[in-house]
Amino acid sequence: MIKRIYNKLAVFTKVVGESKKPIRFLFAQILAKTGLCKFFVIKMNGYKLRFTPSSLSITLFSNPVDRDLDEAFFRHLLKQGDVYVDVGANIGTLALCAAQLVGNNGKVIAIEAHPKTFGYLTENVALNSFLNINLLNYAVGDKEGELTFSDINSDDQNKVIIGLTGGITVPVKKLDVLLSQEKNISLLKIDVEGFEKYVVDGASEVLKRTDMVFFESWDQSFLNYGYTAGNLIDLFEQKGFKVFSMANDKLSVISSRYNSVNCENLLAIKDIAQFSFKTGIKLL
Repeated sequence: MIKRIYNKLAVFTKVVGESKKPIRFLFAQILAKTGLCKFFVIKMNGYKLRFTPSSLSITLFSNPVDRDLDEAFFRHLLKQGDVYVDVGANIGTLALCAAQLVGNNGKVIAIEAHPKTFGYLTENVALNSFLNINLLNYAVGDKEGELTFSDINSDDQNKVIIGLTGGITVPVKKLDVLLSQEKNISLLKIDVEGFEKYVVDGASEVLKRTDMVFFESWDQSFLNYGYTAGNLIDLFEQKGFKVFSMANDKLSVISSRYNSVNCENLLAIKDIAQFSFKTGIKLL
């Protein structure tokens, strides 16, 4: 018992120490644990978030600019009237950012599997004045039915679990079903803690109508589901995309020999000329 408490304290101390603003992070943890967080709102760049007892809320209360790099990149990718789809929307940071960028003539479809996190997402959308966001409470995969989803305290790491006990049961849909009415998708974001390949497997028709895919890539996560970053890159290439890494503010084309040693975001692009014209970004 004492050893277990010691281990938890050691992990917590490590997390606080690694935070960019450890004192504010510790304060955020206290607010979340006591429920006092409900009295706070986090002001972001053009939108607001309720301070809910979630991992991402704690991070952003501690350091509101933590997601600034992704949001700045999205400001290049999305324009007025675009359609943006967010698979693994969490509490809605990128969905709310996208809602500003695509405007009233555009559309955001935010999909989140975990019911508690989906509740936080719903609260955040209601807190803001955007009317162009549609919310869907599903897991996304290569088949229809149900999946077992983890239910851990680090809720930004909840994921599909296979062959393990525990967790919760959530409905799963294919993107080809959920997005069957969408004629053109400017940007599809996928962040599902290693389950990315199965989302892509269930989106063959959708990807024919999709310009770009922004996705999380990490071999450590992918190997839990029996594949590698190279396998996923090869799959995108089969579907007509070229995949780019985003290191040092440069987009460089990569092949199926590529390994995601660290957790990173990659970008799959279908039409290189159209991308450069729209964003002004030159590709290597």
